[in-house]
Amino acid sequence: MLADVSGTGDVIADNGGTKESCLLAPIADPEVRTEAAALGAVLAAKRNVGLCLSEETSTESVSTLTDTGEKTVAVQHAPSVSGGLSSLASRCNATAVVMKRDRNLGVLDDILSSPASKLAASGTADVLTITGDMSLDSVASILVPITDGPNSPLAVEAAVSVALAHDTAVDLFHVKTPESETDGEEFLEGTAAQIIDKYGDIELDTWLFEADDVADAIIEQSQYYDLTVIGAPQSGRLQQFVFGSTTKDVEKRAVSPVIVSHSSQ
Repeated sequence: MLADVSGTGDVIADNGGTKESCLLAPIADPEVRTEAAALGAVLAAKRNVGLCLSEETSTESVSTLTDTGEKTVAVQHAPSVSGGLSSLASRCNATAVVMKRDRNLGVLDDILSSPASKLAASGTADVLTITGDMSLDSVASILVPITDGPNSPLAVEAAVSVALAHDTAVDLFHVKTPESETDGEEFLEGTAAQIIDKYGDIELDTWLFEADDVADAIIEQSQYYDLTVIGAPQSGRLQQFVFGSTTKDVEKRAVSPVIVSHSSQ
Protein backbone atom coordinates (compact mmCIF):
# COMPACT_ATOMS: atom_id res chain seq x y z
CA MET A 1 0.00 0.00 0.00
CA LEU A 2 1.16 3.52 -0.80
CA ALA A 3 0.09 6.65 1.05
CA ASP A 4 0.48 10.24 -0.13
CA VAL A 5 2.05 12.68 2.30
CA SER A 6 1.41 16.28 1.32
CA GLY A 7 4.23 18.74 0.69
CA THR A 8 7.86 18.27 -0.23
CA GLY A 9 11.07 17.86 1.70
CA ASP A 10 11.49 15.33 4.50
CA VAL A 11 9.85 11.95 4.06
CA ILE A 12 7.74 10.76 6.98
CA ALA A 13 7.44 7.00 7.28
CA ASP A 14 4.27 5.34 8.54
CA ASN A 15 5.38 4.87 12.15
CA GLY A 16 3.38 7.39 14.12
CA GLY A 17 4.89 10.48 12.55
CA THR A 18 8.56 9.97 13.43
CA LYS A 19 11.02 11.29 10.90
CA GLU A 20 12.72 8.38 9.20
CA SER A 21 15.02 7.57 6.32
CA CYS A 22 13.65 7.29 2.81
CA LEU A 23 14.26 5.66 -0.51
CA LEU A 24 14.83 8.31 -3.16
CA ALA A 25 13.70 7.98 -6.79
CA PRO A 26 13.50 11.58 -8.03
CA ILE A 27 13.58 10.81 -11.76
CA ALA A 28 11.62 13.24 -13.93
CA ASP A 29 12.45 11.50 -17.23
CA PRO A 30 9.14 10.01 -18.45
CA GLU A 31 10.98 7.05 -19.99
CA VAL A 32 12.03 5.66 -16.63
CA ARG A 33 10.33 7.53 -13.78
CA THR A 34 7.39 5.15 -13.25
CA GLU A 35 9.57 2.03 -13.18
CA ALA A 36 12.08 3.79 -10.93
CA ALA A 37 9.25 4.61 -8.56
CA ALA A 38 7.99 1.02 -8.70
CA LEU A 39 11.46 -0.34 -7.87
CA GLY A 40 11.80 2.24 -5.13
CA ALA A 41 8.43 1.27 -3.66
CA VAL A 42 9.19 -2.44 -3.28
CA LEU A 43 12.62 -1.76 -1.78
CA ALA A 44 11.20 0.92 0.53
CA ALA A 45 8.63 -1.59 1.76
CA LYS A 46 11.37 -4.11 2.56
CA ARG A 47 13.47 -1.47 4.34
CA ASN A 48 10.41 -0.06 6.11
CA VAL A 49 11.16 3.50 4.98
CA GLY A 50 9.29 6.18 3.05
CA LEU A 51 9.53 6.82 -0.68
CA CYS A 52 10.52 10.16 -2.18
CA LEU A 53 9.65 10.74 -5.86
CA SER A 54 9.87 13.44 -8.49
CA GLU A 55 6.91 15.80 -8.70
CA GLU A 56 6.05 14.34 -12.11
CA THR A 57 5.45 10.86 -10.66
CA SER A 58 2.01 10.18 -9.18
CA THR A 59 1.30 7.73 -6.37
CA GLU A 60 -1.48 6.20 -8.48
CA SER A 61 0.93 5.25 -11.28
CA VAL A 62 3.16 3.44 -8.80
CA SER A 63 0.20 1.65 -7.21
CA THR A 64 -0.71 0.09 -10.56
CA LEU A 65 2.76 -1.43 -10.90
CA THR A 66 3.55 -2.78 -7.45
CA ASP A 67 1.88 -4.36 -4.46
CA THR A 68 3.79 -3.64 -1.27
CA GLY A 69 1.53 -5.96 0.72
CA GLU A 70 0.43 -5.09 4.23
CA LYS A 71 3.10 -2.43 4.70
CA THR A 72 2.22 1.19 4.09
CA VAL A 73 4.89 3.16 2.26
CA ALA A 74 4.61 6.90 2.78
CA VAL A 75 5.18 8.83 -0.45
CA GLN A 76 6.34 12.41 -0.81
CA HIS A 77 7.65 14.46 -3.70
CA ALA A 78 11.31 15.36 -3.60
CA PRO A 79 12.50 18.95 -3.52
CA SER A 80 14.45 20.19 -6.54
CA VAL A 81 17.58 18.27 -7.52
CA SER A 82 19.19 21.47 -8.81
CA GLY A 83 21.66 21.43 -5.93
CA GLY A 84 22.85 17.97 -6.91
CA LEU A 85 21.61 14.46 -6.18
CA SER A 86 24.14 13.88 -3.40
CA SER A 87 22.91 16.98 -1.58
CA LEU A 88 19.29 15.91 -2.06
CA ALA A 89 20.04 12.41 -0.78
CA SER A 90 21.59 13.90 2.34
CA ARG A 91 18.69 16.28 2.92
CA CYS A 92 16.15 13.48 2.51
CA ASN A 93 18.21 11.08 4.66
CA ALA A 94 18.08 8.57 1.81
CA THR A 95 19.25 5.02 2.44
CA ALA A 96 19.14 4.26 -1.29
CA VAL A 97 18.70 6.11 -4.57
CA VAL A 98 17.28 4.85 -7.88
CA MET A 99 18.93 6.56 -10.86
CA LYS A 100 18.67 6.41 -14.65
CA ARG A 101 21.64 4.79 -16.38
CA ASP A 102 22.67 5.95 -19.84
CA ARG A 103 23.04 3.09 -22.30
CA ASN A 104 25.24 4.89 -24.83
CA LEU A 105 28.56 5.53 -23.16
CA GLY A 106 31.65 7.04 -24.75
CA VAL A 107 35.33 6.29 -24.20
CA LEU A 108 35.68 8.88 -21.44
CA ASP A 109 32.69 7.39 -19.61
CA ASP A 110 34.62 4.14 -19.33
CA ILE A 111 37.46 5.98 -17.59
CA LEU A 112 35.65 8.54 -15.45
CA SER A 113 33.56 7.52 -12.44
CA SER A 114 29.82 7.50 -13.06
CA PRO A 115 27.45 9.63 -10.94
CA ALA A 116 26.10 6.42 -9.40
CA SER A 117 29.52 5.13 -8.35
CA LYS A 118 30.49 8.57 -7.02
CA LEU A 119 27.32 8.81 -4.92
CA ALA A 120 27.75 5.31 -3.51
CA ALA A 121 31.48 5.84 -2.86
CA SER A 122 30.67 8.97 -0.85
CA GLY A 123 28.85 6.77 1.65
CA THR A 124 25.68 8.85 1.29
CA ALA A 125 23.40 6.06 0.05
CA ASP A 126 23.17 2.79 -1.86
CA VAL A 127 22.46 3.30 -5.56
CA LEU A 128 20.48 1.25 -8.09
CA THR A 129 20.63 2.21 -11.77
CA ILE A 130 18.03 1.32 -14.40
CA THR A 131 17.24 1.97 -18.06
CA GLY A 132 13.98 2.65 -19.85
CA ASP A 133 13.42 -0.90 -21.10
CA MET A 134 12.45 -2.33 -17.69
CA SER A 135 8.86 -3.31 -16.83
CA LEU A 136 8.53 -4.77 -13.34
CA ASP A 137 4.87 -5.76 -13.69
CA SER A 138 5.78 -8.31 -16.39
CA VAL A 139 8.82 -9.82 -14.64
CA ALA A 140 8.41 -13.55 -13.99
CA SER A 141 12.06 -14.55 -13.57
CA ILE A 142 15.17 -12.77 -12.30
CA LEU A 143 18.81 -13.68 -12.93
CA VAL A 144 21.16 -12.55 -10.15
CA PRO A 145 24.85 -13.13 -10.95
CA ILE A 146 26.71 -12.95 -7.64
CA THR A 147 30.28 -12.85 -6.41
CA ASP A 148 31.80 -12.40 -2.96
CA GLY A 149 32.26 -8.68 -3.72
CA PRO A 150 30.66 -5.78 -1.82
CA ASN A 151 27.96 -4.94 -4.39
CA SER A 152 26.32 -8.37 -4.66
CA PRO A 153 24.35 -8.18 -1.36
CA LEU A 154 22.52 -5.07 -2.60
CA ALA A 155 21.79 -6.80 -5.92
CA VAL A 156 20.30 -9.71 -3.99
CA GLU A 157 18.23 -7.35 -1.81
CA ALA A 158 16.83 -5.54 -4.86
CA ALA A 159 16.03 -8.77 -6.70
CA VAL A 160 14.36 -10.35 -3.68
CA SER A 161 12.30 -7.20 -3.04
CA VAL A 162 10.97 -7.32 -6.61
CA ALA A 163 10.40 -11.07 -6.40
CA LEU A 164 8.38 -10.90 -3.19
CA ALA A 165 6.22 -8.06 -4.52
CA HIS A 166 5.53 -9.74 -7.86
CA ASP A 167 5.65 -13.45 -6.93
CA THR A 168 8.72 -13.89 -9.10
CA ALA A 169 11.36 -16.63 -9.22
CA VAL A 170 15.00 -15.75 -8.46
CA ASP A 171 18.04 -17.66 -9.72
CA LEU A 172 21.35 -17.01 -7.97
CA PHE A 173 24.01 -17.47 -10.64
CA HIS A 174 27.73 -17.88 -9.97
CA VAL A 175 30.25 -18.42 -12.75
CA LYS A 176 33.25 -20.64 -12.06
CA THR A 177 36.19 -19.98 -14.37
CA PRO A 178 39.48 -21.92 -14.50
CA GLU A 179 41.00 -19.12 -12.39
CA SER A 180 38.27 -19.12 -9.72
CA GLU A 181 39.41 -19.49 -6.12
CA THR A 182 35.96 -19.32 -4.49
CA ASP A 183 34.13 -22.56 -3.64
CA GLY A 184 31.12 -21.80 -5.82
CA GLU A 185 28.76 -24.43 -4.42
CA GLU A 186 29.44 -23.47 -0.81
CA PHE A 187 29.10 -19.78 -1.66
CA LEU A 188 25.75 -20.25 -3.42
CA GLU A 189 24.35 -22.48 -0.67
CA GLY A 190 25.42 -20.03 2.01
CA THR A 191 23.89 -17.07 0.17
CA ALA A 192 20.63 -18.93 -0.44
CA ALA A 193 20.41 -19.91 3.23
CA GLN A 194 20.89 -16.28 4.28
CA ILE A 195 18.11 -15.16 1.91
CA ILE A 196 15.65 -17.75 3.20
CA ASP A 197 16.54 -16.89 6.80
CA LYS A 198 16.08 -13.15 6.21
CA TYR A 199 13.16 -13.04 3.78
CA GLY A 200 11.28 -16.27 4.36
CA ASP A 201 9.29 -18.01 1.65
CA ILE A 202 10.59 -17.18 -1.83
CA GLU A 203 11.00 -19.17 -5.04
CA LEU A 204 14.79 -19.42 -5.12
CA ASP A 205 17.26 -21.57 -7.02
CA THR A 206 21.06 -21.66 -7.28
CA TRP A 207 23.17 -22.30 -10.35
CA LEU A 208 26.91 -22.91 -10.51
CA PHE A 209 27.97 -22.40 -14.13
CA GLU A 210 31.41 -23.29 -15.48
CA ALA A 211 32.73 -21.07 -18.25
CA ASP A 212 35.91 -19.42 -19.49
CA ASP A 213 34.42 -15.92 -19.51
CA VAL A 214 32.09 -14.60 -16.79
CA ALA A 215 30.47 -11.84 -18.84
CA ASP A 216 29.76 -14.09 -21.82
CA ALA A 217 28.13 -16.67 -19.53
CA ILE A 218 25.85 -14.08 -17.91
CA ILE A 219 24.92 -12.50 -21.24
CA GLU A 220 24.11 -15.89 -22.76
CA GLN A 221 21.78 -16.81 -19.89
CA SER A 222 20.14 -13.37 -19.67
CA GLN A 223 18.02 -14.19 -22.72
CA TYR A 224 16.05 -16.69 -20.63
CA TYR A 225 15.12 -14.16 -17.91
CA ASP A 226 12.93 -11.07 -17.73
CA LEU A 227 15.39 -9.13 -15.57
CA THR A 228 19.08 -9.29 -14.60
CA VAL A 229 20.32 -7.69 -11.37
CA ILE A 230 24.09 -7.43 -10.95
CA GLY A 231 26.61 -5.68 -8.71
CA ALA A 232 28.67 -2.77 -10.04
CA PRO A 233 32.34 -3.29 -11.01
CA GLN A 234 34.75 -3.63 -8.09
CA SER A 235 37.96 -2.64 -9.87
CA GLY A 236 39.13 0.92 -10.46
CA ARG A 237 38.00 2.82 -13.55
CA LEU A 238 41.40 2.74 -15.24
CA GLN A 239 41.72 -0.99 -14.59
CA GLN A 240 38.25 -1.50 -16.07
CA PHE A 241 39.24 0.50 -19.15
CA VAL A 242 42.41 -1.54 -19.72
CA PHE A 243 41.21 -5.02 -18.79
CA GLY A 244 37.45 -4.74 -19.25
CA SER A 245 34.56 -5.06 -16.83
CA THR A 246 32.07 -7.92 -16.48
CA THR A 247 29.28 -5.60 -15.37
CA LYS A 248 29.90 -3.12 -18.19
CA ASP A 249 29.79 -5.93 -20.75
CA VAL A 250 26.54 -7.22 -19.25
CA GLU A 251 25.02 -3.72 -19.24
CA LYS A 252 25.75 -3.30 -22.94
CA ARG A 253 25.03 -6.80 -24.25
CA ALA A 254 22.50 -8.51 -21.96
CA VAL A 255 19.23 -9.50 -23.62
CA SER A 256 17.07 -8.73 -20.57
CA PRO A 257 16.90 -5.33 -18.80
CA VAL A 258 19.66 -4.83 -16.23
CA ILE A 259 19.62 -3.26 -12.76
CA VAL A 260 23.10 -2.43 -11.44
CA SER A 261 23.70 -2.11 -7.69
CA HIS A 262 26.29 0.18 -6.07
CA SER A 263 26.66 -0.39 -2.33
CA SER A 264 27.61 2.50 -0.07
CA GLN A 265 29.24 0.12 2.42
